[in-house]
Amino acid sequence: EPRASVVAFIAAEPEAWAAVVHAVFDTVVYNLEDALRRMADGREYERRGQQEHPFVRQQQKTAKGFLARSDSSLDLLNLLASSSPEVRQTLAWPSLATRAAGVLWTCVNWLVSPERADGLAVLDPNKYGFELARALER
Repeated sequence: EPRASVVAFIAAEPEAWAAVVHAVFDTVVYNLEDALRRMADGREYERRGQQEHPFVRQQQKTAKGFLARSDSSLDLLNLLASSSPEVRQTLAWPSLATRAAGVLWTCVNWLVSPERADGLAVLDPNKYGFELARALER
């Protein structure tokens, strides 16, 4: 049973578990940031009327991959937390709760800040695998 293995790991190695959760948070932030930067690059090409440039298509493909990794990382934490009260309790540990709050603040800020709005205004966000409402919901 995978849940039992995770719970046993948490009990035996709480510091290692915290490091795993921090790594998942880092993965979410890194992948989201990279995807958003690729969208901003695409927006620059669109401004010049070069939305069909091979570079833009590659940025779209890569951004989709980064967003999928960010989503799957969140899915992993959600799956573990929803399957075990022991896992949910660990996410309230001060170091993890503080880090989760920082990740949440960073991601929401990137998605709604006026400084980033123009970079998100690509002609077809779906080509990048991006949907603002879904990103904010996650």
